[in-house]
This record gives sequence, C-alpha cells and structure tokens, in this order.
Amino acid sequence: MNTNVRAASESDFDEIHILAEQIHQLHVTNRPDIYANVDSLSREYFDHLISQPEVLALVAKVDQRVVGFCLTVIRPPSENPLTVPNITAYMDNLCVHQDYRRLGIGKMLFEQAVLQARQRGAVRLELHVAAFNQSAFRFYEELGMTVKNLAMEINL
Repeated sequence: MNTNVRAASESDFDEIHILAEQIHQLHVTNRPDIYANVDSLSREYFDHLISQPEVLALVAKVDQRVVGFCLTVIRPPSENPLTVPNITAYMDNLCVHQDYRRLGIGKMLFEQAVLQARQRGAVRLELHVAAFNQSAFRFYEELGMTVKNLAMEINL
C-alpha cells in the first residue's frame, strides 16, 4: 500500500466530500438533536478554506485515492490578559475513509499536521472530540493528547 500525505487541492474536493459526509453522518446518527442531516461541505466553502493562509488542509492518498483528510487552523495568540499569548493549532477535522481505518493513515495525517503547525509557530494543538466517539478519543490519547477541558450540557 503506497500512502502519502500532501496539501489538499481544489481537485480533491469530490473525495474529501465523501469523507466529510461519513464523519458528519456519524454525528447526525449519534446527536440528531444537534447535527442537521444536510450536506456537510459545499464546494464554495471548501475552496475558501483551502485558500486561507492560516489553514493547513492535508490529504492522505493510497494508490492515487484520497482516503484521509485533516483540517487544522493556526490561531493567533489570544488577547486575553489572563492567558499566556501563544499561537495554537486547532484541528477542526481529521477523518479517514471507513475502509482504510486502523492502517496508520490517521496517525500520518496527525503527525504531518503537528509538524506543519510547529513550523508555523504553534506551541500547542487542540481539538474537540464528541463524547459518543470513544474510538476517536482513544486514538488521540494514543497519539499523546490529554484532556484539557470537559464540556457539559443539560437539555432544558
């Protein structure tokens, strides 16, 4: 299996769209009270995202097929006087096609995002994991991530 990670391009949209739909449907199925069953990624929004200098958009390809996608945003230092002003990378999305999971592709995408975030001055990488997605939680723990905050809710 020949796998490589590179920057995403406009020509990757159709394959990335499939990945975005897979992950969105997981969220719709598990939290229909929050996630609407709509198209998860428009062409216009995708083109806008990958054109932004603060966005790291990566794809993993296996034998010329896009099977993974990672989107990370480099955030400038906070202006909050109570926090240390550091550049932070926020991983908004990391998904691997369901037929290619547990092959190290997610780890490759993660490690490349970390490398590129460091090169842009980020001192920390943050992300959110839905509480129902325990496999994603374990995946990120295995990569060395730790819990920073817990978000809680109550239905009213």
